[in-house]
Amino acid sequence: MNLRVVLLLIPLFFSVRAADIGSDTAVNRFNTQQTFANGDRVAGFAALAAGFSVAANATATFDSFFPVSGNIELNFATLSLNQDLITRDETDIMVLGNINGNGHIFELAPDAVCWASDDSWIGGTVCTITMTFEVVESSAIDSIRFSFDSLYIAEGVGTNLLVDEVINENFLENKASAAIGKNVNSVDWHPSKDFIAFATSSGGGDELFTYAFDRVGETLTLIDSINIGSGGTSSVNGVAWHPDGDHLAVAADSNNNELRVYVVNSDGTFGASTTVDLGKNDATTVDWDVDGSFLVVGTDVKAGWDELRVYSFVKSPLGLSLDASIDIGVAVNSVRWNKSGTANGEIVIGTASATDGLRVFRHDGAGSIAEVTTGVTVAVACNAVDWHPGGGCIVAGFDSNAGYELRSYSFESDALTQITAIEETDNVNTVAWSPNGSMLIVGTEGLDTADPRVQLYEVTTFGGGVVTFDSLNLVFDGNVTFNQPAIKFTGENSINGLTNMLSFAPTFSIEVQSNSSLFFKDVILEGINTGKITLVDTTSTISFQNVTIVLDDDYIFDTGHFEILKDLTICGDGHSFIYQSTEPSMIRARAPQLIADGICQPGFCGSLILDKGVTFSYDSTISSTLLVLEGASSKIVMNSAILAETAGLQLTKGKLLIDGKSSFVTTQGITLGDGTVANNACLAMWPAGNLELGTLIKQNIDA
Repeated sequence: MNLRVVLLLIPLFFSVRAADIGSDTAVNRFNTQQTFANGDRVAGFAALAAGFSVAANATATFDSFFPVSGNIELNFATLSLNQDLITRDETDIMVLGNINGNGHIFELAPDAVCWASDDSWIGGTVCTITMTFEVVESSAIDSIRFSFDSLYIAEGVGTNLLVDEVINENFLENKASAAIGKNVNSVDWHPSKDFIAFATSSGGGDELFTYAFDRVGETLTLIDSINIGSGGTSSVNGVAWHPDGDHLAVAADSNNNELRVYVVNSDGTFGASTTVDLGKNDATTVDWDVDGSFLVVGTDVKAGWDELRVYSFVKSPLGLSLDASIDIGVAVNSVRWNKSGTANGEIVIGTASATDGLRVFRHDGAGSIAEVTTGVTVAVACNAVDWHPGGGCIVAGFDSNAGYELRSYSFESDALTQITAIEETDNVNTVAWSPNGSMLIVGTEGLDTADPRVQLYEVTTFGGGVVTFDSLNLVFDGNVTFNQPAIKFTGENSINGLTNMLSFAPTFSIEVQSNSSLFFKDVILEGINTGKITLVDTTSTISFQNVTIVLDDDYIFDTGHFEILKDLTICGDGHSFIYQSTEPSMIRARAPQLIADGICQPGFCGSLILDKGVTFSYDSTISSTLLVLEGASSKIVMNSAILAETAGLQLTKGKLLIDGKSSFVTTQGITLGDGTVANNACLAMWPAGNLELGTLIKQNIDA
């Protein structure tokens, strides 16, 4: 168990990952899959011939004029389009993520038959881990973190700082070390540079440090340090870089001003600071939310004092102000904020409690924090927690007991479900997911006869939540199946199937957000039932043009409104489309025309076509006039179908065309017309038409 040592011989060096992939002036062809870190941009003349992957929790930009070949892995990160993204050849969308379309097209090649085709994402928000490498260290590992690009790890091993390279995601090779002389309590790697911040226990000298790691020379070099208290009696228990990398949060045991945030200059040196006195409590752990607007701190336990607190943070003038706090009656050992694109203010904590050591809270961003789980009962303290960057998965490390010290949990619908349990026969002190979401690193104590170990795990199954598409135009050149996860649409969006079929897997759904729209064009939607396509409120809209909906069960449309610009055919013998919304939906009818400044306005001739055995049930209790036939060319076509109402339905203008053996099923009655000639409704029977009437009220009918 010898300490791995590399001499410090090379001057300070650091790297900034955010960069252009390729060039804007000369063509670069990439024949291997490219991985995008946070801030990376695919340049105009970059030809990606082997696909790309976006590091989890990163935001990257696609700005290339060339189509993409090869697999695409968005890893629940965010991709912004500055150009159309066209896929060619053998391309699969392996893992989804958030897409800011900016009005551009995302076109899938004919062979991209399965959206999110990596089976490891199917079946719910679960996370299974398998160990791939283990190394014995000389002392307890109290803190461990990955580099921003998942290629290195920093370890606090006893009184030493170590850096290891991650080889092929399944092997660790030591590259540098530094002897600090005091126990290293907490480490964190800068979000975009090779700067490492770490904190130590009390003793002579400083307790807070920044070091630079040189990847070429494989050295660690001191940048700056701070003594946070007089007389060497203070310890720093936790550090966390701000997401922008320009500030560092510090949790301290200093008898006063236990919570601190320091400015960190571009060269890694410390600048001004702001502090908060936590009263009788010592700060034990800190973490930022996804954009650095809020800082959560956990403390030890003192009667009458809140152990979990959230502060709002402003950079100028530098300051922290208490936003929310809660007295949980137990010391907080570890805290991590959910930073995924699907997060809703969740904070996971590990506590010193032997009854509910793992707990999840939600911060609403507006002064309130509350627990959302009932806790997980493990008969020892929970020392370390971390949230997978894709959301939906938590890993936790516990004190040694007769059970399992390393566990992973899915988090779904505010419930924790244990997925993996691993016996360590040792205290698990620290855990950390890799930023790309594919690895987990674990550090243990070294109790009794056990050796302190660093373990590398691969994530064999992980997934979760939903992703967001904003102002995106999707185009499919072949039949495709949509798999998990669900997609939220914001802004103005479209799906053009080019007459192909889009199948909804049992795990998939679409949700149209407030003040947003989704336009379906030239597509067959298969596997539709209640919950597959939802609209969140009265400002949400879906539109149809040459679309067929194939129901595999009843579908309730209870919120928002739809527009039919051209044929919408509803199929699914024996199933019902049930209209319960309080908003009017329209079957459009308008001749093309010129409007202001010579701009041509398109025309619409909408038809709602009810196929064999389908029931359209008008079930709105607000009004009988919410299914609107806009004009004379608007049509409802019944082909051996049923038109039903439960509280009255009135149709004006337009045409009602009957084919096959169709029927009206009524409670209050179906009214055609309103007594005004201009609003006459036309009821027409095709040669094979046969209509069974319920209650029909005629107020100006052309027949």
